[in-house]
Amino acid sequence: MTTAMQRITRPLPEKPTGVPKWRTVLAWVVGGVAAVAAVVFGLGSWNPWNNVLLMGWFANPFLGVMVVSVSAYVAVWLGSPVRNEARQRKRIGVRVAIIVVAFAGFGGYGVWGIFAYDYEGEEVVRSPDGERAVAVVTRTWAPDPRFHVYEGVGWRTADVAEIGPVCGSGDDVVFLDDHTIEISNNYGEFRIPLDPDTGAPLDRLVRCDRLESEGFGP
Repeated sequence: MTTAMQRITRPLPEKPTGVPKWRTVLAWVVGGVAAVAAVVFGLGSWNPWNNVLLMGWFANPFLGVMVVSVSAYVAVWLGSPVRNEARQRKRIGVRVAIIVVAFAGFGGYGVWGIFAYDYEGEEVVRSPDGERAVAVVTRTWAPDPRFHVYEGVGWRTADVAEIGPVCGSGDDVVFLDDHTIEISNNYGEFRIPLDPDTGAPLDRLVRCDRLESEGFGP
C-alpha cells in the first residue's frame, strides 16, 4: 500500500520541453514567406529589367524590410520560444535584433518609402503586333502623370522609357504602326518614332506649356 509519505515525495512527471509540431510547421511556413519576400523585394530594388510588376509592387526596400523582419520575428517566435531567459539569451538577442531592423524599416518607410518608390502604370493603347504599349504612369514625386513606353506582355512587361507629360484629360494616343506613336492634345498632334529594336522613343515631349514654343509636332 502506498503511504502518504510516498505520495508526497513521488517526483512529478517532467513537462515536455520540445516545440509542438504545429508550431514547427507554422514556423517553417512563415520562414519561407520571409525568404521569398526577401528575394522578391531584393529583385524589385535591383530590377535592371525595369519590370513593371516589380516596380509597382516590390520596388520599395523599406516595405521589404518591414515584411521580411515581421515574418522573421513570427517564425522565430513560433519555432524557438523563450522558456528560460537566463539560459536562452541568444534567442532573446535574435528577437531584439529583428525588432531593431523592423523599426528601421518602419522609419525609412515613413520618411521616404511612401513617396519615393510608388509607381502606378495604366496602359492606354497597344501596338498592332501587341508587343508594345503606351501607359500613363503616376508617381507621387513627379509633377504630373507621364506617358511611358512599355515592351512585352503580362509579367514580362518592361518600362522602356518616358515619352513626356500628359497634357490634360483630352490626350488621345494611337499607334500608327508598330514603331510610331501619335499623341493628340490641345497643343497639336505629335508623332513619336520608336527604335525598332528596343522600343525606346527617338523623340520626346517637353513640358505642356512649352510644346507650341518649341515647335514640336508634325
